Amino acid sequence: MVDTLIRSLKLASRMLVRHRILLSAGLSVAAGVILRELVVVPVGHPLFQYMAVERPDLYRAFVWSFNIFLFTTPYLMLSVCFSLVYIHFYEEEIERAAGFLPPYPEPERRDDLFLILGERHQQLDPIPAVHPQWLSIPERGLYTGTIALGAIGSGKTRGPGGRREARRRFEIAWTFQSLGCPQPS
Repeated sequence: MVDTLIRSLKLASRMLVRHRILLSAGLSVAAGVILRELVVVPVGHPLFQYMAVERPDLYRAFVWSFNIFLFTTPYLMLSVCFSLVYIHFYEEEIERAAGFLPPYPEPERRDDLFLILGERHQQLDPIPAVHPQWLSIPERGLYTGTIALGAIGSGKTRGPGGRREARRRFEIAWTFQSLGCPQPS
């Protein structure tokens, strides 16, 4: 009983969310027509009569804006309500089941050099792909476009190995230079 009620509420919320703009517009027009009959501009009030005589353009602008607000205020309120339904109750059903990845290419059996970063699914939608693939960087992309991120003094420009490795490289270079030999690459 409770399960069917929850399922029907989720289905109703899906329908409301899918057509929320059309529903907001239609219901706001209906509410505006009803409000226009219920809430009338007090044209008989002496202040409005004085404004109609002295400043007719301002009076017409006030009456028009009053009538426009009778339609736009319900639209805004309905949009907020449908947005709240979308935020708190809407759950999108994924029609497609996620597929399986192809076997991981073993490093010993690879013909080309590449780096695997993870899985590649839908390019523009954050949903699982029916046929996912491995996300990899080919050999050409491994030599350029490298970025080193880190705090000040963390050794981004030092290269691999840290200070000990840098000191060892310096000593090797100094030794080869002092002996007059070409440095190894």
